[in-house]
Amino acid sequence: MKEMIKRKNGSTSQRGLWDNIRANKGSGKKPTKAMLAEEKKIKSKKK
Repeated sequence: MKEMIKRKNGSTSQRGLWDNIRANKGSGKKPTKAMLAEEKKIKSKKK
């Protein structure tokens, strides 16, 4: 089961790709083309 996290606006949702990227922001790296492509695939499957 996916981990549920509480958002700043008070809602709860599943932990996602961008949450993982933000958690690792200490690296200072911007999202790569591969990350953006993967996000696009994930979002297209949800529709």
